[in-house]
Amino acid sequence: MRMYEPRFGRWLSIDPYGQFDSPYVAMGNNPVSGTDPTGGVCCGALVEITLEDGSKAMLFTEGVDIVAKSSMSVGSIALQEIAAKTLSFANGAMSAYNHDITLGAVNVSDVNKQANKDHYRRGETFGHIIAAGQGALEMFQGGMLTFDGGALTLTGPGAIVGVPAIAGGLGLGAHGYSVFDIARNSLSRVHKLNSSRLPSLDKSGKVHGKLPKREDFYKYSLDDLRQLLRELKQSVQMRIKRNSELGVDKAAGDLHGLRQAEEQGLIRDIENYLQGK
Repeated sequence: MRMYEPRFGRWLSIDPYGQFDSPYVAMGNNPVSGTDPTGGVCCGALVEITLEDGSKAMLFTEGVDIVAKSSMSVGSIALQEIAAKTLSFANGAMSAYNHDITLGAVNVSDVNKQANKDHYRRGETFGHIIAAGQGALEMFQGGMLTFDGGALTLTGPGAIVGVPAIAGGLGLGAHGYSVFDIARNSLSRVHKLNSSRLPSLDKSGKVHGKLPKREDFYKYSLDDLRQLLRELKQSVQMRIKRNSELGVDKAAGDLHGLRQAEEQGLIRDIENYLQGK
């Protein structure tokens, strides 16, 4: 679509979509995180364009294709995003709550099939907490009912009411204990998934450790992913500097170059993931 001049990092003709302040800018002056193989729209970007009728539209670029996100106003898009996140949260909460209250008879929905995994996970946590609270309440109510039934039974004539009350109290308390126990174990499982440690910057100014895979992003909070994104960008810059220093040491330079490429790929993956949140 357009000719690129790599020496200056600029296109030789204007941007037909007007993404950036200058129509000649390539990848938004950020070649580490962006790509633009055709000279059309910078890949992995959420951009605003003006339609022929003067209204605004948000376009999400994926690969070399332009996918129209919506032809409605930016405000309507924002409301749709909020509604989608709220719905994911509610689905997660109801799924977790129903699983605990039915003592596992209803399975928790697969988080990998959810459109907004992060908010679904938060909803799951909320649902398990509500179920644990209800289980504790049922244990208390069951204990009180059993106590009152016992007191009535001791009066003799009141046994006709007291004995069923004891049975009902014991059943309610047993169900409450089971719900509380399942919810507690579920919360522990969710916490274990959410608390998986991400690699971070060390004293060398670079990120070391095993890098997460794209399909596992849902396990981490958005704040943790944003923090990793910031640190990866610092790490890449440090590795570029270090690679220039290790130019004479091919083996060491190759290792740094491979890690740098992995981190740059992860930067793009995280940015694309966060754009949909």
